[in-house]
Amino acid sequence: MICMAQKERAYLSFFLNIMFLNIMFYLKERKAMVKWYKYLYVGPRMEKKKKRCVCCIEEGRRLYGFHILTLASRDGDQLEIMAARELSQPVLRDRRPMIVGLAADYAEAMDILYQIIEDAEAAGMRGRLRAFIEKQEGI
Repeated sequence: MICMAQKERAYLSFFLNIMFLNIMFYLKERKAMVKWYKYLYVGPRMEKKKKRCVCCIEEGRRLYGFHILTLASRDGDQLEIMAARELSQPVLRDRRPMIVGLAADYAEAMDILYQIIEDAEAAGMRGRLRAFIEKQEGI
């Protein structure tokens, strides 16, 4: 005969397994919120904070105090500069933007943009930043 304690342990074990699977599914979905450019541009003031910022973005935390560069969602545009806190919006989560750069502020984001422009020109793709990044990424 199964005693009551064994039944309670079985139910508790079953419940914990289901909760664990739900949490793992939730974390997997949250980590798929953005794509990362394999040659990520990072501003000089963000070098020390890069790892922490990347982890926070992947975990879906609301972030303040730095900007990101992404591929534009509209066809006519090439890149977007936005505050990192905008990534917490559900619309952006569904879009899954590719993050190209991390900057401490808007001015540093502009410096990164100029660096991308120079790299694209050196590769012979003047004015085609989106195509340059997609070619580097292999898209």
